[in-house]
Amino acid sequence: MKKESPLSLLSKKMEQNKIVKYCVYGALFLCVIIIFISSLSSKAPAKSNGSAENAQQNSAAKSDTEKLEARLEEILSGMRGVGKVRVMVVFEGTEEVVIASDESESKTESGSSKTSRPATVTNSGSEAPIVVAEKNPKVVGVIVVAEGAGDIGVNYNIVSAVSTVLGINKNKVQVFEMNN
Repeated sequence: MKKESPLSLLSKKMEQNKIVKYCVYGALFLCVIIIFISSLSSKAPAKSNGSAENAQQNSAAKSDTEKLEARLEEILSGMRGVGKVRVMVVFEGTEEVVIASDESESKTESGSSKTSRPATVTNSGSEAPIVVAEKNPKVVGVIVVAEGAGDIGVNYNIVSAVSTVLGINKNKVQVFEMNN
């Protein structure tokens, strides 16, 4: 007599009894949900462990944006006919930091494996990663609101100045006249 596999037995039970069928489908659905949630949570610790660091980076990025906007406002308001100015710069993403990695290769009987971890430097008793490069986020667009923007020449000068300073196309700069 040939033994039936557990899967074929389960399949027969599912055909005969709807409750078993729904229980199996429910269990499979729960497994998929658990796998999905665990894949999300495996990414989350990297973010949550450095939540203070992320908050500091976000505030630094925000302050850098505010500094850039303030510098633009100062320069633009010094131009002839511009008057009071408000500037908003929009970036795509955030600053990207490239960290050096320390790679090692180990050879065993079954083959070789490479491991990589961030290269660090010890400074005053604490370890910090070695930063190779910092890439600034891409400017998506700029809005300028100025008192003198009603004059087409002033408007053109504002667009030219902003596009030159930020290295972006002029079509990414919009200038509007300020309400009095």
